[in-house]
Amino acid sequence: MLGYWLWARMVQQLLDEHLDLNECLRIRKNRKSGLPSGGTPGEFYLCPEEFGGQDMLIPVPRGEVDIIL
Repeated sequence: MLGYWLWARMVQQLLDEHLDLNECLRIRKNRKSGLPSGGTPGEFYLCPEEFGGQDMLIPVPRGEVDIIL
């Protein structure tokens, strides 16, 4: 049981490190690509308008989320 508990924690730590590393990587500018470039994945998600995209997020009231959970 201890091995399962430790294994899960180690895997989660490695996944978190991988996510942090990839979030900081800047994608080089590429005018030929139809995909966003010249920023980080987090910037593309938070500010899509700055990279030629649209904010497609749908606002959901907090109370509705609490009902689902």
